[in-house]
Amino acid sequence: MIYINEIRQFSCGICVARTVAHSIYAEFVRLVEVYDKNEGTFCEEYCRNAAIIEGVAQSVKIKLESIAVQLEEFTQDTSQFLCDFCNGGVQAAHLCKLIATFKKECLLYEVSTFEEIMNCSVERLRRTANADVDLFVKAADGVYAGLNAVLAKYGIEAFKPNVHDMFDGKRHEVLMAEFAEGFSRGEIIKVLNCGYIQGGEVLLRANVVCSR
Repeated sequence: MIYINEIRQFSCGICVARTVAHSIYAEFVRLVEVYDKNEGTFCEEYCRNAAIIEGVAQSVKIKLESIAVQLEEFTQDTSQFLCDFCNGGVQAAHLCKLIATFKKECLLYEVSTFEEIMNCSVERLRRTANADVDLFVKAADGVYAGLNAVLAKYGIEAFKPNVHDMFDGKRHEVLMAEFAEGFSRGEIIKVLNCGYIQGGEVLLRANVVCSR
């Protein structure tokens, strides 16, 4: 019975990971569709930010290709691993690691790097008073909210440390350390990316800049 329950548990975990991947894929498709539908307008000369919009759209299209490839590989690998597990050829830990790796290196990576796009490129677009640019920004905002809603539905929550919080190696990853007035050593100066947690386990640490 324990053996059967393990198989059911792994099958459920694999199914959930695939479902989340498909949902994330669908969110990114929404933004590409907005771009493709309005590409002519976005590329007009009066739209000063046409290059930024095009860059965001192309980056998302690359994400779609990446997710599709990784999802196919994950499906094949888990099918083989599950078969080997049933035959006693693979330990449970290997399947757990495979699912965890897919969550972190595919699903959360794609969401996290889209957050970087939001914080950089889309943030620049917000400064432009243009209806066409606003259309794209609102679409991007909707997609980002949708991505986090998908993750939250399956118990994966984003967390964002506050400026002046002390660095915590279990929850934060330092990408840069620098001297800053008004900050003590080890305090967070800036948050670059949110982290993600599920059931008390940190799946992806938040990227931060800390004070030396």
